[in-house]
Amino acid sequence: MKKLILTLVFVASFAMQALAYDFQSGNLLYTILSTDPPCVSLAGHVDGTEAQGELVIPETVTYEGVTYTVTSIGQYAFWGCKNLTGQLVIPNTVTRICPAAFGQCSGFTGMLVIPESVTELSLPIPPVNGIEGAFEECSGFTGLVLPSSLEVIGGGVGGGCFAWCSGLTGELMIPNTVKEIYSMAFYGCTGLSGELKLPDSLEYIGYEAFGGCSGFTGKLVFPEAVDWIGDYAFARCSGFTDVELHHQVFYQHNFGDYVFSGWNWSEIDLPEGWTATGQGTFADNANLTKVHLPESLTNVGSDCFKNCSKLSEINIPESVYSFGSQAFSHCSNLTEIHFPKHLTSIGAGAFNHCSGLMGEIIIPDSVEWISLGTFDSCVGINRFVAGSSVNRIAEWAFRDTQLESFCLKATTPPQLFRQTQPNAWHFPADIPITVPCGTLEAYQNAEGWSDFTNISEGVVYVFFVLSSNEDSGIVNLLKEATCDDMTVKVEAVPGQGGTFLYWEANGERVSSENPYNFTLDKDTRLVAIFSGTGIGETGQAVSLYPNPTKEKLTIDGAEAAEIQIYNAIGQCVKTSRNTNEISVEGLPQGVYLLRITTADGMVISERVVKE
Repeated sequence: MKKLILTLVFVASFAMQALAYDFQSGNLLYTILSTDPPCVSLAGHVDGTEAQGELVIPETVTYEGVTYTVTSIGQYAFWGCKNLTGQLVIPNTVTRICPAAFGQCSGFTGMLVIPESVTELSLPIPPVNGIEGAFEECSGFTGLVLPSSLEVIGGGVGGGCFAWCSGLTGELMIPNTVKEIYSMAFYGCTGLSGELKLPDSLEYIGYEAFGGCSGFTGKLVFPEAVDWIGDYAFARCSGFTDVELHHQVFYQHNFGDYVFSGWNWSEIDLPEGWTATGQGTFADNANLTKVHLPESLTNVGSDCFKNCSKLSEINIPESVYSFGSQAFSHCSNLTEIHFPKHLTSIGAGAFNHCSGLMGEIIIPDSVEWISLGTFDSCVGINRFVAGSSVNRIAEWAFRDTQLESFCLKATTPPQLFRQTQPNAWHFPADIPITVPCGTLEAYQNAEGWSDFTNISEGVVYVFFVLSSNEDSGIVNLLKEATCDDMTVKVEAVPGQGGTFLYWEANGERVSSENPYNFTLDKDTRLVAIFSGTGIGETGQAVSLYPNPTKEKLTIDGAEAAEIQIYNAIGQCVKTSRNTNEISVEGLPQGVYLLRITTADGMVISERVVKE
């Protein structure tokens, strides 16, 4: 019983504190703020949360012969008054509306007009009972008019000024005087619609400021003055069709996490100047299919494209050196991914459940760790090549995959990091594993690797040999490199009307000898350059223009079912389907191989120069 008594005393004490006031006039309570000049704050209603009927707030009130001006509406003054009805009219004498002043007042109707005298609304304070927004959870208002004098729209971790005011409809007009919109200010205002025009004066956008405001449409333009955007600021705002955001906010590292998560974009084109994406920046975009990343980008943040299940086309610039954890998790429609040659870090689970990834995955030599769950459930991968710097492979990195072979370029066996159970790397003991020449014994005796029964030495360099134009000539591989002899011999065979010109290795001209012998001592993409134009079976020439190009290529003379662009080491870096155009924006300057599969199944190859 003692504990119960203490609890009752606390509740009573809180109620008395909430009703503290200096005097009563009519059915309203007031607190004196100053006697010179005489002004008061409206403290509440005599009936507390049981107040009923229309609320009439006077401009002045007289007490003991002194006339006081009503300049403020106090904290929790009418909080929880669900039976107050009609339109709320706030006099022009009020300069401040304090936190939770009208929180959870569901009976008001009509437009909520904030008078021109108000300069700030509900500045952040520690929340009481989880309510702190001046009009938080006021469901009855149908529209909102903000004054041209307003500078601050407040909020906090518990709720913002107009949070959950789902009845507010129409466009939100934010005055050009507003500098700060605090956390959760308009959170959950699902009825707001039309374009959201952020004022040029705006500098600060807090956490979840517009979270869940799904009714906005059109382009969201961020003013140059904005230098802080908080976490989830526009999360689940699925109605916006485009966004324009200056890159300065990224240089200052004032860009939060999950800012645009849950949107409804189909395509994203990030401008030059972006150096990094935040955590979860574009996560949960269910309809996103295409992404263009700028050459300035160095880091793809954790969860950045997580759950973008329709994403099928994305360019990864050579400038990127880091993929964050789960950066592409559950992007099940991705069929290929480009790993930049200077990539150093791939976070845990970066590609887990990317079930559409197909064929061979080649990890650059600069990457050291294959982290926990990196390729978990990537069922389409059948071969994995680990770069020469890989020194650790975590358990579950390949869980639920269907790997058919494994290649390791590291001369020192990487640590198989295991915490739980045998075979934590989830490929069978007899999977074919190729290791560098001269390292077989080291792998067979290394902890973890000794469990595997099908390890052999071999040439681990990635080698492609291609024709620049298969209709002008083909390439024969006459001799492959072996551990005993690393010499490769190739032959270029011109076709009718074609002429062999020279060999290119990794984009550089190396020889005009034919056949050509060379020592394979690094990853190499060798291309036989032929003269001539791709010719279809009908004899019709296929031409490309412009070539060289900076932006896009157009194919003339054939109907393309698929166009692929391959870089100097044979990686497919761009794909387009059912169109005769393909963009080369975002690709580094250099020479690429273009492979065109026509609608009738022909394959045509051409050399392309990106300026």
